[in-house]
Amino acid sequence: MRILVGTLSLLSCVPGIVFADPASECGGGSRVQIEACVADTLQRVDATVDIYLGFVMSSAKELDEVTARSFQSHQE
Repeated sequence: MRILVGTLSLLSCVPGIVFADPASECGGGSRVQIEACVADTLQRVDATVDIYLGFVMSSAKELDEVTARSFQSHQE
């Protein structure tokens, strides 16, 4: 029964994933408006990834210092 419910739940989400596109995500409009919206979204995603990457790198460096491991060995 759980498998059936899980399968039906998953299948109900698939159409939303399949039909997602920049025009619907950015509210339609002209091609220029959609391109601007997508470019803005990509900039925000890149900035977010940079923030989290910086956090992860500083955490890894701190962990390496605490455990006396070399940060250089991770980059090779």
